Amino acid sequence: MDKSVFYGDDDEESRDSGGDKRSRRGRGKLLLPYDMEVETLSRLPGKSLMKLLCVSKTWSSFIRSQRFVASYYAAKPSRFVAAFTNSVFGKPEHLFILSGEEEEASSSSSSSLVANLDMTIPSVTLPYNGYKYSSVHGFMACNDGTTFIICNPSTRQVVSFHCKAFRTSLGYDPVHDQFKALTLLTSVYDHIHNPSLMMCTHEVIRLGRGGVVVSRSSQVTSPYYLPMTVGRCINGFMYYGASVPVPNEAETPPTPVFVCFDVRNERILSFITTPKEVLVWKVYTSLIEYKGKLAVVVPNCLGCASS
Repeated sequence: MDKSVFYGDDDEESRDSGGDKRSRRGRGKLLLPYDMEVETLSRLPGKSLMKLLCVSKTWSSFIRSQRFVASYYAAKPSRFVAAFTNSVFGKPEHLFILSGEEEEASSSSSSSLVANLDMTIPSVTLPYNGYKYSSVHGFMACNDGTTFIICNPSTRQVVSFHCKAFRTSLGYDPVHDQFKALTLLTSVYDHIHNPSLMMCTHEVIRLGRGGVVVSRSSQVTSPYYLPMTVGRCINGFMYYGASVPVPNEAETPPTPVFVCFDVRNERILSFITTPKEVLVWKVYTSLIEYKGKLAVVVPNCLGCASS
């Protein structure tokens, strides 16, 4: 991306049309350094950024870019994003995306969280007793059947694409600044029909600018497991809870694990064994990031303390 991107359309045209036209049109205009542009826009609330999208194509492209989104959320470490649904069994169905920032009170010892409704997506709902979805690098993603939906609460942009199966999670590679979606293609029914099945196959969907699908790959394999949660991406690694059946021992309880997927290198890195109390069931388990590491919250009503 050009370091000086804070142009109107005329300026962008002048840059592409040769030095003479640029010197005539650009004379007397101040070009801000990229860092200063990010610093300035990062101080604005999301609603103000939405208005700036209409200034020019260049401004719109800049504000929607992954690079700016990364800088925007890095400047707001206390920001949170949440999604709620109003209907599961009936109509109408709506998915509400809210975000907020921590605000300091007059007393330095207290603070509060103020949430704003950023966007509403009609005809979409979260499954009853289903997975808990988390934000990934400022974006919210969820499954609606085999349709994967990604939302940008700051710009209210929504992109969706078809997946080959129902279980898809969003990850982010901070090294190459790229989003990737991981879909588990092997289902429990495959194992029922073929008990000797000992491998899982995954599809990696690489996303480009604007959430456009760039390429797909179905070459990622791992030992067989049953997923229990959706993925939680932390520092380029996606974690999700799962259970691993013990081969040839149907009476033996499966082993609870965290599957670790390396987003950058696109491979299942490891299975991390965890106490069974941590992964009770998907509806009760919340994967969170705590000080840059994976943490799990389980309600005390189940007889086990939060971890």
